[in-house]
Amino acid sequence: MRTGAKGIERQESRGVSLLGVVVGGAAAALAMVLGIRVVPLYVEFFAVQRAVLAVAQEEHDSPQAVRAAFDRRAGVEAIASVGGKDLEVRRDPQRGGWLVTVRYARTVPLFANVSLLFEFEARAP
Repeated sequence: MRTGAKGIERQESRGVSLLGVVVGGAAAALAMVLGIRVVPLYVEFFAVQRAVLAVAQEEHDSPQAVRAAFDRRAGVEAIASVGGKDLEVRRDPQRGGWLVTVRYARTVPLFANVSLLFEFEARAP
């Protein structure tokens, strides 16, 4: 406790101010919006990565067969960002299998005219 100029005892204030609550709430709201918008992108990317790895390990006789197998897996995994036409498929001369690569970008609007751009690349092997 402190003694004021006239000898009256005052207690020091402790706690969070209204400004602190507003700033903390705004930061928490921004973090939640980012999480809600960004997490589904990474869930889909990991599904794309699994599908690319799976079709590269399977036996296919042509790049078209690899793309068709990816399209089937994309339907099961609910992959909407890329399709078989987006795959780059080449023969692996050392392994004898397929080298499969896909690159894609997604733009996520946050609020007003603010957006985030995510660029993904999945490859196998």
